[in-house]
Amino acid sequence: VEPTAVIGHSAGEFAAVTIAGVFDLEDGLKIVAARGKLLASLPAGGAMAALFMSEAEAAELIAPFREEVSIAAINAKDSIVISGSSHGIDSILEKLSKAGIQGHKLHISFAAHSPQVDSALNEMEQIASGIRVRPATIPVAWNLTGGAPLPAGAPDAKYWRQHLREPVRFSEGMAKLQKDGHRVFLEIGPHPVLAALAARDISHEKEAPVFL
Repeated sequence: VEPTAVIGHSAGEFAAVTIAGVFDLEDGLKIVAARGKLLASLPAGGAMAALFMSEAEAAELIAPFREEVSIAAINAKDSIVISGSSHGIDSILEKLSKAGIQGHKLHISFAAHSPQVDSALNEMEQIASGIRVRPATIPVAWNLTGGAPLPAGAPDAKYWRQHLREPVRFSEGMAKLQKDGHRVFLEIGPHPVLAALAARDISHEKEAPVFL
């Protein structure tokens, strides 16, 4: 399989950009392993949850918990992941349950893309600064920009620092790929759920996209 463009999701972006030539395989494995080890070393007490609402609605919902909970991913226009302290996540889900709104906690033991990782950001940047990068050889729909190209054509160490903390803008990235003319999308991963979200999220007005 030879992709004409790639998109990843959180840790999956490391695999995507390795395919795009940003890292060689050895360096790609090195940085993602170091990131995983760094997350595993964080104190316990983090959680993540999926909410079925818009980004604006989620932002309003978590506002009282802004010191401990953040939006972690925008997977579709009505599918948001929040991340942060277990207490904050549980409080938000309890509030939703009382209002009859659907949401559920994810089976994950850390809280990436939230204040829970703030203490790891300097080390993540330091790790990334030791990895050689090259401009991508094929288009990458970058998580932090919602698909827009990076000014230098390749991510620097600061990008990977922010990547650990800021939201994954997957929905915008998929829309950008479709706008650029890509129409066949192949998801590779242990739990293929993103293709299903994208299939109902991006436009079907012109040529219908194909998801595999």
